[in-house]
Amino acid sequence: HLGVHGLRLDVVEIASGTVRLRVHGRGAATIKAPLLWTLPGEIEDAVVEAAPDVEKILIDGLDLEEAAAAIRAAE
Repeated sequence: HLGVHGLRLDVVEIASGTVRLRVHGRGAATIKAPLLWTLPGEIEDAVVEAAPDVEKILIDGLDLEEAAAAIRAAE
């Protein structure tokens, strides 16, 4: 799913029940504002499905404030 949008997800760290991930764009790819609203939940669902004992999921590289501003500007 991420590759379709030109994105890559890396595992940065796993420690004490916490998983830290980073989302990267490839080349000129940018994360579209609507995707920013749904992507965190989709990532969290996938992580919990694969590792149900995870207590906390941190996702770097997603700026929800920037997405909100982009959506307001498009209206």
